[in-house]
Amino acid sequence: MNQLKSYLAMESNARKAVNQPGIPIDSVNNQLGDWVHQTRLTNREVVIAIKGDVDVSYSTVQRVIDILQDRKINRFNLVTDMENKPQN
Repeated sequence: MNQLKSYLAMESNARKAVNQPGIPIDSVNNQLGDWVHQTRLTNREVVIAIKGDVDVSYSTVQRVIDILQDRKINRFNLVTDMENKPQN
């Protein structure tokens, strides 16, 4: 979180080089709401997308949606993979 302003100030190509493993959403270290808020302050036109695949649990996706709705964000894209999980 302490590096968020410098991350958001980077050009999009430079952001790709940063190894950002993800934004914590657990109850102890929930940073997602802060990231979304700061991003919206930087760029009101930003499009929020939640990307999930067969390995992500429904409860995790629901938690992300709840965090967005707590910040009064009710418009977002939900990106999924249409392919089936490979079978052995």
